[in-house]
Amino acid sequence: ASVQLGGFSANQSLVLFNGIPVNPGPVGEVDLSLFPAVILDRVEISRGPLSPLYGANAMGGVVNIETALSGEESSGFLLGGGSFTSGQMNVFLKREKWGLAAGGGSSAGYLPNSATRKSHLSGEYSFGPAGENNGRLVLQGYLLTKDAEIPASPFSSPGSQSDQRYILNLSGKSQTAKNLWEYRVFTQSWDNRYKDDFSDDRHRVEGRGAELSVRQEEGRHILLAGLSLAHDSFDSTKSGLNSRSYGGVFFQDLWALRRDLALLSGLRWDTSSDYGAALSPRVSLIKHLTGNLSIKAGYGRAFRPPTVNELYWYDPQWSMFGNPDLRPEKGESYDLTLHWQDRAGDALSAGIFRSRLTDGITWVKEAEGWK
Repeated sequence: ASVQLGGFSANQSLVLFNGIPVNPGPVGEVDLSLFPAVILDRVEISRGPLSPLYGANAMGGVVNIETALSGEESSGFLLGGGSFTSGQMNVFLKREKWGLAAGGGSSAGYLPNSATRKSHLSGEYSFGPAGENNGRLVLQGYLLTKDAEIPASPFSSPGSQSDQRYILNLSGKSQTAKNLWEYRVFTQSWDNRYKDDFSDDRHRVEGRGAELSVRQEEGRHILLAGLSLAHDSFDSTKSGLNSRSYGGVFFQDLWALRRDLALLSGLRWDTSSDYGAALSPRVSLIKHLTGNLSIKAGYGRAFRPPTVNELYWYDPQWSMFGNPDLRPEKGESYDLTLHWQDRAGDALSAGIFRSRLTDGITWVKEAEGWK
């Protein structure tokens, strides 16, 4: 299960989990079916080239999956079933400062050799009162697993794949007189194994990082600035042992030119140990036509770095070889959007956009194999 935004592919759209960039692993895509619905609070979808704010992979847009296991007290036991011998069971317990959730499910699948089994264990502890910005600190931990059979294709025999993802996140907010500070430190790992009659491959990714941002309202400006640092380690039977260190700094300004006219501008600079640097600008003009209706014209640039597989893949059996000299894909987009929203929160948007990709990365068949 994946998401595609703005005409870009799944590996060109960024997935966040409670604000953490979910490590896409060697292939660059995130399997959304790993995340159980029982722990979700909301899903935020932002469309357009958002690398100026979020960095790598946010070419088509950003999906942020938010959970809430503490706060208003509640509990539940959920049991369900359906066709293809599908079933699931989940239980959760929420208290003011902590919460737990666990469960899983299985399905026989609608094709031969397509059964799946999933499980999860999630927990959260809040070191401050729920709903307050000043001094609120939250620790979140998640263990997500999935085992899936893979049907045969014209190019392979039936196989099986197992995924295990672990995420630990400590995040906080602090409000001063004019500034709202947000910070987080996190660690995550993803262990993937694929097996069929011809191969037994394993890919493991371990990552850790930290982020800091500040939001300030100054006159007619709302300023946002921040920085992020992260390091990933890769261990793959096909791509070998590799690592990637990267960081970025960003600045964004929302300027109220008039009561009915605003200018949004942003710029981010990213650098990495293996793909160099990237500069991502963004600008939008928002005009309020009436109290409920507005129109926005925008432009932005974004980038996607090459995945570890694209850089270092080595498979002489199938004559497939990565290219360590690859540089990031670049994308840009123009959009014009009409947005209507009433006081009750009901909204309707319609727009047109044009996106363009340059320096695209793809596998090409050559005389000596796939490269």
